[in-house]
Amino acid sequence: MNDCFSLDIQILGMLLFFTSITVCKAQKDSINFSSAVWEVQEIQNSGIQHYHHHFTDDSLFGALQNIHFIKVKKEVAKQALAVLRAGPGKQTTSALALENKALAAINGSFFNVAQGHSVNFIKMDGIIMDTTVYDQKQKNLKVAQEGVIAFGTEGVSIVPRKFGERSTWPEGTGFTSAMEAGPILMLDGEEKKLADTPFNSNRHPRTCVCLTEEEVILLTADGRSPQAYGLSLPELTLVLKWLGCKSALNLDGGGSTTMYIMGKGVVNMPSDNKQWDHEGERAVSNALAIMPFDP
Repeated sequence: MNDCFSLDIQILGMLLFFTSITVCKAQKDSINFSSAVWEVQEIQNSGIQHYHHHFTDDSLFGALQNIHFIKVKKEVAKQALAVLRAGPGKQTTSALALENKALAAINGSFFNVAQGHSVNFIKMDGIIMDTTVYDQKQKNLKVAQEGVIAFGTEGVSIVPRKFGERSTWPEGTGFTSAMEAGPILMLDGEEKKLADTPFNSNRHPRTCVCLTEEEVILLTADGRSPQAYGLSLPELTLVLKWLGCKSALNLDGGGSTTMYIMGKGVVNMPSDNKQWDHEGERAVSNALAIMPFDP
């Protein structure tokens, strides 16, 4: 009995030790993020702010990170957010933004890389442009089909999907425009439980959209470089929580991750050319943009 009791105490001590290390690391990351000196620039005198910080000495999650995000007031986003769509074929995010005179844009949802068409539901100004592509053997929604960023004069919302709504989804969004993606990272202040899969748990470049109480945030995190390792989805969720997000939706990432700003061009470091520069954009099917608006 004494030996067993002693062993139990040792195991408990080890668990407390490793828990303490995890808590300390999380606290350090939170402090590094909150104390970071962000480069902030207004986009074309619009009142919309672009934030950037390259975490080097003040690394996040034990690695270098390069993060950009744009904050838009929800009242502005109702009229300024737009889906940009390449069709047929693919275009880079910057080309889509330039062609449509967007103030800013990030790459959007998932697509068939070979053929270029979207594999996710897209609704633009009340017109359904693309519908969800289902595998014939698919019995459940894939993580990339878990929800939409939906917006218009009705407001801005991240709307979850359910498998039972599969056949009626295109008619059920209730918003003028919508872009399907996933997984949902947070919903109404509740962090969503993510499956332990390579897509979720490995570090990659990431693109996402999230909602705070008053703002819409478009964010990119670079990756696949010694200058920026990228984020797992749990790490991305922590970053969004630190920004005050209540609901968040993951968009297409990896080599697609791109942020464009009018007058500056591509501001992040897209990874498709395996170089630490602004030239590695991947041609995509769609983008989420901020358009000029009436103040």
